[in-house]
Amino acid sequence: MMPAFTPVDGVLWALAVVLAGAALWLSAPRSARWDIAEFFAVAWAVGSRPDPCPLTGGPAARPGWTGSPEGLAEEADPVRRLGMGCTWDAVAEWRPEVEAAIARKMTGTSVVWFEEPVVDLGPVVRLPPPAEAHDRLDALLERPSARVVLVASTQGQALLELLHELPGLRDRVRMVLLVGAAPDAEWVARELRHETFHLELAHAVPYCTLRTAPGQVLRTPDAPPTGRIAIDVVDLGRVEAEDLGRPALTRALRVVIAAVVGA
Repeated sequence: MMPAFTPVDGVLWALAVVLAGAALWLSAPRSARWDIAEFFAVAWAVGSRPDPCPLTGGPAARPGWTGSPEGLAEEADPVRRLGMGCTWDAVAEWRPEVEAAIARKMTGTSVVWFEEPVVDLGPVVRLPPPAEAHDRLDALLERPSARVVLVASTQGQALLELLHELPGLRDRVRMVLLVGAAPDAEWVARELRHETFHLELAHAVPYCTLRTAPGQVLRTPDAPPTGRIAIDVVDLGRVEAEDLGRPALTRALRVVIAAVVGA
């Protein structure tokens, strides 16, 4: 005779089902379901009004692109990405609720520069070049819940090599942003692959480029046989180096970083 199914057994069985479901959800491939580059471009465009947005390439190169939020996917609504009150008008006027939402979304996540910042991203952690930053990164990520957004310009190649070298670091990265960086094209073609940048969980980290010259777009890696996509290459477009200080640009970058971190 089978033993009786007790209430305790029922609780344990329910807990096992919940844990199994959570494990499946965590291991399932993720889709951003929103266009990060387009979100950035519109955030910059609405913040630039009435002046035109000087972004070229990226979404701005698409036929018919006007910089208007009309027609964007529902998932790209800043209220959905940032929180109540964070409408496109609020982003354009840089209202206090937008700054508050960014601070809330960035809780537990540090924006790290490996050189003197070339664009203002708000509160950041300034570290030495990647090859010299191991101990400082370990200290920054001491808490298991800590995450980072890694940003570089002249240190872009060194940053990619650091991520290639340290799988434990890759698992703690929410976003990579290269601003005017020119990584070695041969190295990127050879090493920037999903298999060599694999992650513990099945999701993709956005590797975003904001270009200031031709030839700075990362090559999108071929999909691996396993289907495990780890790198989401995003071309934010091209700007002139002198435009990197524009308030509308820096605010748009802060908005898109918070939206990615909070996704």
